[in-house]
Amino acid sequence: MNGKEFKKQLKAFEGFKKQGKTFSFLNNIAFTGNEMVRTDSRSMVVVPFVFADKFEVNFYELKKAIPNDHFVIYTEGNKLMVSSSERNVALDITRDGSPEIPLVNNMPSVEFNLKDFQESYEKVKSIPPKKVDFNVVFTAVNFTKDEMAATDGQRLMTMKSTIPFDVILSMEHLNVINKLPNAKTISQVGKWIVIEGEGFTSYHESFVGVFPDYQRIIPQEVLPFVTLPVKPLINALSPMKSFARIKCDGESLVVEELNRDRGEEIVSSSKMDLYIRTQPMSFVIEPQQLLDGLNPLKEQFVKIENQGEARPIIFKEDDYLYLQVTYSEVL
Repeated sequence: MNGKEFKKQLKAFEGFKKQGKTFSFLNNIAFTGNEMVRTDSRSMVVVPFVFADKFEVNFYELKKAIPNDHFVIYTEGNKLMVSSSERNVALDITRDGSPEIPLVNNMPSVEFNLKDFQESYEKVKSIPPKKVDFNVVFTAVNFTKDEMAATDGQRLMTMKSTIPFDVILSMEHLNVINKLPNAKTISQVGKWIVIEGEGFTSYHESFVGVFPDYQRIIPQEVLPFVTLPVKPLINALSPMKSFARIKCDGESLVVEELNRDRGEEIVSSSKMDLYIRTQPMSFVIEPQQLLDGLNPLKEQFVKIENQGEARPIIFKEDDYLYLQVTYSEVL
């Protein structure tokens, strides 16, 4: 067996989050006789692979043991032997039974643009997982045919949908999909999103729940706004660990880091002239969260709209929208 080719097959499993000791069994890859399978209970990736035995082995140990040249693998008792001209490695295996691959009916599939998905994932992955209860999901991304949205209760990110179904998927789902090599088609079969590519099929069990009604918090009216340079603003915010006050008098911009315990105490401050005359505005915000929204922007300037003190700010670029809460001037 060629080591490089086998490692290519293993790439389909790399999107799963590495688990610690408590859930170490989720690090395993199962050989079922006809496939290699890895699952975290909500996502499953299946790669065709014929082997004469059924067992589970640690994915990371197996990946490390595979050489680049030709090798053979075989089981010997409770060990998986990986043998090549370079070395012989014995890996512990278990025989607790094979994962149950979802039985889904063949449904019409559509083309899946993995590159577009990966670009959108790079934006939404900054929204941290947070589950409020069993009905309202903040850990996940809501997809419709036209739009995808993620929120953690303090900020909202929306953009053009890259999965053309009405479905809620977790960040863990998205990470697995993001690492799938050469994904080609996608379909929805009941609660399952099924993605197929060269040499694999992946299954992703969607959430049954209610995503927050985020449309009601997006202002529809024209709001006061400031036009600010993106890169200088990012540079000013990047070192800040506490709250930031952003003040614009129309001709210059001041970015101040405030003491987290004593809000009026200024820790650091930077000032820059504005090349575009704009409206006066001031707001206090979590700088690292604002950076998450600013970093995906491609244009040189951003128009930040604000409804007033302690009201959310909002900015857009093409189909991308970012909304974030602000705080009172007196923290």
